[in-house]
Amino acid sequence: MIGFYSENNWSVYPNPVVGNSLYVEGKQLENVQEISVFDLSGKLGQQESRPFKNKNKVNVQNLKPGVYILNIDHKSLKFIKK
Repeated sequence: MIGFYSENNWSVYPNPVVGNSLYVEGKQLENVQEISVFDLSGKLGQQESRPFKNKNKVNVQNLKPGVYILNIDHKSLKFIKK
């Protein structure tokens, strides 16, 4: 089942991610300064500044299957990469 996860005024979908893109929706998304993706051990998988200036997705192509935490300006959302 592909789901939708929402917290802290932002939502991510599809969850789990089946392809290469994790979409993010929320208020003032264009004002987000930085995102970071961590695995559950706390290892940084990727980081991007001003990620939603002209788009609303995060490329997760280089992440291995697993559970991750997407940190959006120090607020966290969990997602799964299949």
